[in-house]
Amino acid sequence: IERIIVGLFDENIEFGFYEQIYEDLVNLAEYPVNINSADKQELERLFFLNDNQIIEIIDYRNKYGLFVSPAELLTISGFPENFLKELFRFIRLEDEGIIYSRFRRNLLKKPVNEILIRTNRILETKTGYHSGNYNGNPWKYYLRYRYKNNNKINIGLTAENDPGEEFFKGSNKYGFDFYSGFVELKLKGMVKSIVIGDFLCQFGQGTTLWNGFSSGKNSSSVVNLNKRSTGIKTYSSSTEYNFFRGVGVNLNMRRVYINAFISYKKDDASIEITTDSLNNDIEVIKLLYKSGFHRTEKEINNRRNASIFTGGANIKYYGELFSLGFSYAFQSFDKMLMKDEAPYNINHFNGAKSLFASGVNYQAILKKYTLFGELSLAKGGGTAILNGLIINPFSGLNYLLLLRWYSPKYQTDFSGSVSEGNATSNERGLYLGLEYCPLKKLKISGYVDIFEFPWLRYLSDAPSSGIDYLIRVQNSFAENFTLLSQYKSEIKSKNSANLLPGLNTINSSHKSSFRNQLNINISYRTLSFVLSNRFEFSYYKILEEGLERGWLFYQNIKMSSDNIPLSFSVRYAIFSTDSYNTRIYTYENDVLYSFSIPSFYGRGSRFYICIKYIASRRMELWFKYNITYYSDKDMIGSGMEEIAGNKKNEIKFQLRLRM
Repeated sequence: IERIIVGLFDENIEFGFYEQIYEDLVNLAEYPVNINSADKQELERLFFLNDNQIIEIIDYRNKYGLFVSPAELLTISGFPENFLKELFRFIRLEDEGIIYSRFRRNLLKKPVNEILIRTNRILETKTGYHSGNYNGNPWKYYLRYRYKNNNKINIGLTAENDPGEEFFKGSNKYGFDFYSGFVELKLKGMVKSIVIGDFLCQFGQGTTLWNGFSSGKNSSSVVNLNKRSTGIKTYSSSTEYNFFRGVGVNLNMRRVYINAFISYKKDDASIEITTDSLNNDIEVIKLLYKSGFHRTEKEINNRRNASIFTGGANIKYYGELFSLGFSYAFQSFDKMLMKDEAPYNINHFNGAKSLFASGVNYQAILKKYTLFGELSLAKGGGTAILNGLIINPFSGLNYLLLLRWYSPKYQTDFSGSVSEGNATSNERGLYLGLEYCPLKKLKISGYVDIFEFPWLRYLSDAPSSGIDYLIRVQNSFAENFTLLSQYKSEIKSKNSANLLPGLNTINSSHKSSFRNQLNINISYRTLSFVLSNRFEFSYYKILEEGLERGWLFYQNIKMSSDNIPLSFSVRYAIFSTDSYNTRIYTYENDVLYSFSIPSFYGRGSRFYICIKYIASRRMELWFKYNITYYSDKDMIGSGMEEIAGNKKNEIKFQLRLRM
């Protein structure tokens, strides 16, 4: 699970939905896909499979009958041996000879209740607490409850309180600052599932409607950007935005699937009083907030000021080799949205209370070719078009050609397609991806993405363009040794020095990084060690300015044993960068369902240790401690988050009970 997540996020640092994808993978491991009975839609839960691999599984099953062993997949073209080792954790066979553990058998048959409690804090005191601006204490509290009954009934509750927010007092008299929950019923017959509470909607290729995690360009899968539309799925993250709250229904009529939903929720927003054309005072939404913080009086006053009503549906026909879908979604605010009149905001949704979008998506599989795409139209006449072609000329070689054209006038608040920017708008691009396995243990992959922005963007006061490319080589020298080398470079235009007050020049900035990573697995009887280290160099340059450099090195050790209920991960890292422009991100081991992907800039070191203790089959405990030391700073952070000194310590505790 960790290896999959690192590949998904290492090149796509958008904080927010790590918990959701982690829970999806854990749920997939606990309730694996039965490849002897799963249809195409069920097999698409294995999102790391490409469409050709799914078709190969179905064709093999139709030709030779049910799988007797997962090892039969080795006889199918397009399934490398190292890939199958990952896949085995997420599949099961009907009437198979493999004997599951007693725990797994019980999990598939009996109800499971899970309670998870977590708390953590920064040990140093931030300025917000010294000054009294933060109303709460520096601890973060997290609680989640899950009930699963053979994956037919799924009930969840998530509660969270961020550091600085009041807890069981003041603005949060009834406990936590954020609550989220759902009830999911999986049925038989025409009504396939019903979700009541909080959920996500993921339709087509994301140009019309897609919220939650959206896998974009990443180093782990450069030719698998064909999105798998999961329809309506439960929401379990503690992120306080970009989800729906209401009722969602999934209907199944043979090859036709219908997803429909309705949602009403309140989001944080700043409200101002303005005058309309009749000189009447009216309230307008000036800015929507997505941080989820309610620590200061200002943040508390902005809490849940905007009511949002959303609805939509998706109708999709699933053929064996062809699928066609239609999506529609609308959103209505209780107050008019009036953003700042910045030039880059001219085309944004503004001066109105509602917006909508509709789109048609398709996919066709023709032997070694997969065509996919979506065409969407939004209120105001904006269009978004995405088309892709995946070519698999022979086993071990895959190409991807992806074209996207998002007009500046295409404005929605609920899309999530592949893009270089942060929205499905104001962008044109051509993406070329390649994956090649010339040898059994060697994989070469890379992509080139050429893009342009026809209208102004934030920090770019003119139309601009850029290019992004990556090459990655992964070689497994032996069963337990893997070496990864990667080079990534991006050239993009942005504002530079002012010529005149209010007038910026547009220059090209060039950022590149080079990474070497070695993983060694050592096993002695029941004891297992994983040693991994990483060198990474980062470079940044903008025209007529000096070259900025940065580097990072870490050594990581993980230990686990079948006979000892204790496992741990420890890492020591040193880093040195000239500025924030050359920052380097790394994934860290953390407690279950929690993520840590810190950015390193400046000069210093970081140490952490994460320990897991299995007290019994029903109880697990985690503890994590980390310290970051900066040799070039005497203050860390800024504003209310400022810490006096050059060290930052953090502790984290977690308890999980399963019954």
